[in-house]
Amino acid sequence: YAGPVSGVNTTSATLDANGTVLTCHPGTAHAAGTVPSASPAGPALGTISKATFGFSAGGGVSACSASGIFDFTAQLNQPVTLSGSTYSGGVTKGKIAGGISATLTGVNGTTCHATIKGTSLSASYTNATHALTVNPGAHSALSVTSVSNGHCSGLLTTGEPAAFTAAYQFNPPLSVTGP
Repeated sequence: YAGPVSGVNTTSATLDANGTVLTCHPGTAHAAGTVPSASPAGPALGTISKATFGFSAGGGVSACSASGIFDFTAQLNQPVTLSGSTYSGGVTKGKIAGGISATLTGVNGTTCHATIKGTSLSASYTNATHALTVNPGAHSALSVTSVSNGHCSGLLTTGEPAAFTAAYQFNPPLSVTGP
């Protein structure tokens, strides 16, 4: 199998921006992309062409929450690549890279807009569970690069570091055989 894949978060997807935690509950963060085969053997494992946060499977808004103060949705602004660097026991470790850029938009009456950018995030794919875990160590690899409307209720500030973590279940199931 070579072609499209899709994933949905199985745990809360979080963005920690200098202590302000933005949370998308399980089932509200979706990713889609392509893989070169059903058993990719990197380093190029695939491309993530679309990622959305705060939407239900049917496309309706199921907003994420910024520390319970305002609701938001978000989306990836450009495709990124998934590459492997090590493989052991059915687990491939690598990174998501290619100029990460996402836009956060307030909903339900909130006019907050923010952009989060970075160069890469660590990631791992586990064959047994078909799960892609993003940034399992929660290292700060991103930063808030722009904020509008009074710093989004004072929660986000341009220049502060941000760390994104999530776990996605992918379909169809893949069996990565090496980096």
